[in-house]
Amino acid sequence: MYADSVGRDDEQELLLRAVRRVDVGDVARRLTDSLRADPGYGSLVRAGEAGLRVNRWNIELFLRWIAEKRPPSDQDLDILRALARERAIEGMPAHELIRAYRDGFRFGWRALLEAARDDERAALVDAADAFFHHLDLVSRAVVEGYAEVEADRHAGRGEERDARALMTALTRDAEPSAENRRYAERIGFHPGPVLAAVVLAVRGASASGHAEMARRLRDQGVLAVSEGERVVGLAATSPRAVLAGLGEEGLLAIEAEPRERGRLAVELDDLRRLLATALPEGRSGVIGPDEYLLELLLLRSPDIADRVERLVFDNLCASGHQELARTLEMLVKHGFDRAATAAALPVHRNTMTYRVRRLEEISGLDLNRPEQRALAWLAVRRRSVKVLPRGPR
Repeated sequence: MYADSVGRDDEQELLLRAVRRVDVGDVARRLTDSLRADPGYGSLVRAGEAGLRVNRWNIELFLRWIAEKRPPSDQDLDILRALARERAIEGMPAHELIRAYRDGFRFGWRALLEAARDDERAALVDAADAFFHHLDLVSRAVVEGYAEVEADRHAGRGEERDARALMTALTRDAEPSAENRRYAERIGFHPGPVLAAVVLAVRGASASGHAEMARRLRDQGVLAVSEGERVVGLAATSPRAVLAGLGEEGLLAIEAEPRERGRLAVELDDLRRLLATALPEGRSGVIGPDEYLLELLLLRSPDIADRVERLVFDNLCASGHQELARTLEMLVKHGFDRAATAAALPVHRNTMTYRVRRLEEISGLDLNRPEQRALAWLAVRRRSVKVLPRGPR
């Protein structure tokens, strides 16, 4: 078999090369157009940028697993369950959503085969099992998400649905229905023309823990809904005092300035992405999005961010000099201080000088130039930030 003729590391490198050659943005656009044209679920495919981001995230998730041979993380599956719950509430049948994922993964697999060269296709044959296992895990997450919505309906727990319905109306800048207004009155929420958005999570908390936190916020007059791994909320004024009153250890909240309702969907989308970036870094407390403006630029412009990463890292990775890529990452982390980087790796300062010279030769960077350092910083940061799909709209 192929695995007998090349080592595991060689096979992994072949997979990585093929995956890096896929234009994820183009595949996501073509997939979105294909799904929208299908009469089975075309009318329920999200329009515009929203649908494109969801499809892009799913393709990236699939390609990452193929390249790294690892299944979706618990956080990835929580996101998939949250998306499934949303589609269940919108009325899309579960079998149609599973079919959409199945067709989408086939689409991604074909794009990967088209991008692969002959020697890389041999490695893809051995990775084919991952394709089917991935689809099985995603299908299970969809079924679980739909089951949660059905359980809510049978148990008569309608408050979360009422909150989500009002949230949907406000983020779409639609006029709340009479039922929406009655619910807002019941929780003491005042849906004015300007609202403050917040996204929060507690490190290590379960989906049920976040659902309970959303309930506690609603008790304080904040319109809040759980999205599995996080809570999103809207408030008439800054909810900072309410958040501080929760007293949750490990809580991280990102709160935006009040915005007109027409801008809330984009604002919440940004906050979701920033939360996914800041939470793994160990941040806690209540922070503002201005602390992550450069990361937000990367997240809002994924195609350009991909180009920056490729420009900086493609030659380093293709040459197989992983220690040079690691050296560049550590240089960025230590503010391009070579002595501090050498101590952190750890290597001798002469070795550090040699590595910097080699990575500049291979990557084409000149780390003495400020603009080249900026590119390196953005490329390294791109590797750590996450691209998430839009949440409920």
